[in-house]
Amino acid sequence: MKYDSQRTKQSVIDALKKYYGVTLKSMDFKPVGEESYSYLAIDFNGNKYFVKYCERANVTKNIDLVNQLLVQLKDFNFVVPPIDVQGKTSFSVLTGKIYVYPYIDGEIITIGNDKFEKELVDKLLDIMVKIHSSKDRITVNLPVENFKNDFLTDFEKLLVLLAGNKDKTGSEVASILESNEILIRKLITEHTKLGDFYKNNKPNLVLTHGDITGRNIILAEDSLKLVDWDGVMIAPSERDLNFLLDNPHFSIDEYLRKMGMDRYDPKLKEYYGQQWALGSTIGNLENLLKMDLTPEDQAEYIDEAKEYL
Repeated sequence: MKYDSQRTKQSVIDALKKYYGVTLKSMDFKPVGEESYSYLAIDFNGNKYFVKYCERANVTKNIDLVNQLLVQLKDFNFVVPPIDVQGKTSFSVLTGKIYVYPYIDGEIITIGNDKFEKELVDKLLDIMVKIHSSKDRITVNLPVENFKNDFLTDFEKLLVLLAGNKDKTGSEVASILESNEILIRKLITEHTKLGDFYKNNKPNLVLTHGDITGRNIILAEDSLKLVDWDGVMIAPSERDLNFLLDNPHFSIDEYLRKMGMDRYDPKLKEYYGQQWALGSTIGNLENLLKMDLTPEDQAEYIDEAKEYL
């Protein structure tokens, strides 16, 4: 999880004034993710902004495409488009980029997807149908699923990192890695084989969000908002269905009816379940080995890694 940095914060304040013409009354750091510094900013007129500053190349290289997409989807009431300045939606600051959205007051969902109540699930089903039916209305050149992965390389790097970090010898993260190495390698092999199958047997592709989970859902006064589109991709619908199929209130038959489809592919659902589990597990273990974490964050990463394994 990102922590407050006074140097970064002051640079963001200066950038808001320079690029957006906003002079702030206050700006509070919000520790809501690992990839970006996030802030609630309030100007002297009482306007609220959700400000993000990110240095990670895998996010910043696509953020302008993501923001262009949100502008094209702004007619949907679940979309929060970015604030643009003469057609620009991000600006270079320090070694990263700053981008700004209207701040949405509302309840952020924090429970697991399998515990979502029926009313929320029904709304998400309708939102998913609208997203999956929107590929032909967008002109943004988004990433397209190619069924490749770097999980084996990333996992090997973890083992090298552990071997070179004597402070972690005998730690809980070392125990998780060592006791689950065979399991993780097996899962990577199975996932890669499934990916190879779909490289040669290409499924239908739609616009997908890629992270329809609790903290990306805000129950605002006027409507439900789906945020954090950084992982948007042209991919099979199962990439998003994976997040709701295990909820007892979700009706795959209703989804198929509204999409005009005959069936979905359970193997693709399995593929994206594996992708999520491997990405989360390897990412959490990397953070545990590389970052100086609070005891609370360390416990959260360990619990999540154990859950996925």
